Amino acid sequence: MSSEKYPLHHACMENKFDTAKELIKENPELLLTRDDDDRLPIHWAVSMSSTDIVHLLLDSFPPKAPEMFLCKDEGGWTPYHICSSIGSVEILKKLEAFDVENGHKVDWDIQTKQGMTCLHLAISKKHDAVVTYLLRNGESVRIPDKTGKLPLHRAAALGNIELARILIKHNSPVNKKDSWNVTPIEQALLAGHIKFALDMVHEFDADYEEIDWKDIHADVKKNFLENV
Repeated sequence: MSSEKYPLHHACMENKFDTAKELIKENPELLLTRDDDDRLPIHWAVSMSSTDIVHLLLDSFPPKAPEMFLCKDEGGWTPYHICSSIGSVEILKKLEAFDVENGHKVDWDIQTKQGMTCLHLAISKKHDAVVTYLLRNGESVRIPDKTGKLPLHRAAALGNIELARILIKHNSPVNKKDSWNVTPIEQALLAGHIKFALDMVHEFDADYEEIDWKDIHADVKKNFLENV
């Protein structure tokens, strides 16, 4: 990215607070300039976990500022998605406060072009605190991505039964199939997470009768069926 073409973006990427502050003072319109990836400076500040610069940018936006949860880049990622992926509850709270203070009701279920919600991303990166925050704010556990996977599929792929319990407590379907007809329990077995799969059956009566075993390792299948 050219520092001459996108100076504020570059300052955010380099975590240069004083430079960013001076650039905004000289030309506030830079706050709403999009780069070649269709990103605003705020996208990069969040990406780099530059908390001070995030605060600076949000505090510098003009009246009638855009909703942060609607500011999508080329891939459909908003600052909320990026924040959920990097795992900063502090920045997430700041983004929410900014939108609320500007009279906007945050849509926590907004998706990227790949259909991923903030919850998908937070779970994939094992950011439990972010997951808790998103659920507390009412984000749905029932939204599939473009491959049909629920957040529960993501937890299953990681073998994270604690997150699975939380998702199911918030009414996640247990036996939902993705675009390849894979359920969360099957997703876990494909990744070799036998204990996760057993816990899903014993605690939540997950259905294992229709599992397609052809891609599951023979030892995994044997161990699971001996203990289920």
